[in-house]
Amino acid sequence: MKHILKHILIFSFLLSAIVKAIDFEKTILLFEDILGIGYENAGIVLSILIMVETSISSLIFKGLYKYRVVNVCILSMLGLFVLVNIVFLFQGADNCGCTGTIFVSDPGFSLLKSSLLFGIFIFFKTKNGDSSIC
Repeated sequence: MKHILKHILIFSFLLSAIVKAIDFEKTILLFEDILGIGYENAGIVLSILIMVETSISSLIFKGLYKYRVVNVCILSMLGLFVLVNIVFLFQGADNCGCTGTIFVSDPGFSLLKSSLLFGIFIFFKTKNGDSSIC
């Protein structure tokens, strides 16, 4: 069970990073539009997001989720995704950008996905014998 949960987390972060990177130019334009920032800044935000998602999937894959700093990073990112999707949901956005422009993902679905991943990570940590989440 814990291996399945671990691979769900890895796959989710990695897939999200890959689809954004594949259609990088269109995703920059999407981020520019939904975040209301300039093209250059949208590119920087997107690059950092891809790097963080790839790093998190690698850290989980290598088993480094046992370290407090990694836990804080993963929980912070998932918490940020939940908050951003709540904002986008209330703004009526059509695509939250979670999967770039290749797969259009509405904020409601992405909110559900991020909340489930948050719960899966906490469940995974407790099933792995870690009593402290952070």
